[in-house]
Amino acid sequence: MNTHRQETPAEKKTRIFRERAKKLAAENAPRDSGGESLELLEFLLGKERYAVETAFVGEVFPPGEITPVPCTPPFVAGVVNLRGRIVPVVDLKILFGIRSAGEKRGARIVLLQSGGAEMGLLTDGVPGIGIIGRETVRPPLSVPSGLPGAYMTGIAGNDLAVLDGGKILRDSALTVDEEA
Repeated sequence: MNTHRQETPAEKKTRIFRERAKKLAAENAPRDSGGESLELLEFLLGKERYAVETAFVGEVFPPGEITPVPCTPPFVAGVVNLRGRIVPVVDLKILFGIRSAGEKRGARIVLLQSGGAEMGLLTDGVPGIGIIGRETVRPPLSVPSGLPGAYMTGIAGNDLAVLDGGKILRDSALTVDEEA
């Protein structure tokens, strides 16, 4: 008797994408480094470059229709319906005080997920994913007071600000509580 249920088409697609992602990550992983590697998703806010560890990234998608939510802070862009789930979207440019470039053509939402929490980050674009040595992420010379310093892990290269996805998801100031 066969007790295994068959995969749905959506489950099959998800499994295939995960297998491909693991294979690509293994192919692109640094081979000569004895240190631990860090896979980062890079995104743009205006002309500034930011990244977050891919372990916190569920997916990246075009913004589509963002529904504003009344009585929320200005940095809450609204919510999106993502396959039946209502996901809050935060505009990091407003939160971090970054001037808007005005161009929205390459805009993407980066969905952060961890421990049942999820939040969309509105970005101006996503150049891609890269793997670097964890030791190459260094603390900034001076941590900016307030934001985005509160969410920074460090700096990679000359100008890539690495943010802590877990800290962003856990920050109660960024969540909208209907009961509050």
